[in-house]
Amino acid sequence: MAKLFSYPDGKSVPIEPDQTMLEAFLQADIPHTHACGGNAYCSTCRVMILDGIKNCTNPTPAEKSLANKLQFPVHVRLACQTKVTGDVQVRRLVIDSDDLDLVDEQLLTGGSNAEARIVVLMASIMGANNFDEVNFPVDILYVMGKYFHRTRRLVEQQGGKLNNYMAGWWMATFDTQTIDRAVERAVHAALEIRHSLEELNQLFKQLNYNPLQVRLAIHVGSAVMVPVDHKRPEFTTPIGDAITQVTRLEAASRNLNVELLVSAPVKQELGQGVKVGKSGIVEIGKTEMPVYEIIALEGEAPPPIKPTSEDSNLASPILRFMQKFGFGKK
Repeated sequence: MAKLFSYPDGKSVPIEPDQTMLEAFLQADIPHTHACGGNAYCSTCRVMILDGIKNCTNPTPAEKSLANKLQFPVHVRLACQTKVTGDVQVRRLVIDSDDLDLVDEQLLTGGSNAEARIVVLMASIMGANNFDEVNFPVDILYVMGKYFHRTRRLVEQQGGKLNNYMAGWWMATFDTQTIDRAVERAVHAALEIRHSLEELNQLFKQLNYNPLQVRLAIHVGSAVMVPVDHKRPEFTTPIGDAITQVTRLEAASRNLNVELLVSAPVKQELGQGVKVGKSGIVEIGKTEMPVYEIIALEGEAPPPIKPTSEDSNLASPILRFMQKFGFGKK
């Protein structure tokens, strides 16, 4: 009889040829989660095959359908559908309520946040470290509020998501699988941000504020989009090679004293219709990558994408505020 060794339980469970993993777990009094009753609807019985995947039966049509939707790798299987012909070691993946929340997020978004190819746009304000030392809180609120509001709108118009902020820097991502011309859109967003900042600095000068100086870096590569708020599954943070490289690019932009720096893969995808300024080499681990200053793009810009934040609703909270305090009443 085959054995099914389960982590984190540390138990070896006997399993008959006609039993599914789920049936063997339950028979051995292991509380294996199966919210849909073992019908391949919920994926809460998922397990990771650590050893013996050759002894697992092929996925059933129902398992294939759900695995494709959630982008499971080949070594993640549904216990309710999988039988074995020999010894197998598995790790149960849904143990507590936090795991159930993650499954809910994946079912809502239609993916398990597997590695994806994305364009990453990173921006940082020069001199942001002492920004709060030379400005009053109300000034910081005004200046940074204007800056973040404009940059967010310009990023979203090109299909990007700006979800990562810290002090004077932010990071936006553009999904190459769902956004047409994602690399070009990210560069257009950066150029528009640079132009918008020139306009903002004119306003800040009139108000006796110091101008903002922003450096931007763009790279295209692989990352895992990890959810950070189960109530807002669209709110994710990228982790992976693309993030490592774009942070090196941002540092290189300071060394080269340029406003917009892109990696070699980005320049290659842009083709010939790009005006390049300075260039250099960035060391990433044991490898070196050429980098380029982008001054302008030729040709017609991609058509805007409807932003996810609805600026048209701006009047609603203002009107509610006025009504609450009796403004406008006769």
